[in-house]
Amino acid sequence: MSVASSSASSVSVTLNGKEMDLETALDETVRGLQQHLNMVQCHLRTLASDSERDNDFEEMICVADSLEEDIDSMQWLFQDLRSMCYDIVGLAETPEEKAFLKKHKIERKMFFQKRTLEMKAQKKREKLE
Repeated sequence: MSVASSSASSVSVTLNGKEMDLETALDETVRGLQQHLNMVQCHLRTLASDSERDNDFEEMICVADSLEEDIDSMQWLFQDLRSMCYDIVGLAETPEEKAFLKKHKIERKMFFQKRTLEMKAQKKREKLE
């Protein structure tokens, strides 16, 4: 996705190869997330109820595959949102803005690296409990 116009009132983006206004892109992306999240909940409930009924192992694997595919689709949609939020802001124009953005990108990268390490450490602690 990329921003085709920097005017706040008429921002257009390219999403999935189609140019559209920002509001439509946001609506489509969030609607997609909601649909996949609903399917994730359905798949989880199906797996939980099937495990109690001792259903066919291969059928349960198919449901787990569908669950994983919906989670993967959501990750792609979240990536769209992540790029959209910075595209909306626009490009840094002044030297001060460029310096700020450079520093900010470094800080954000470090923030997410630290967060990833913390999450991995938490999962490791949970496995040991």
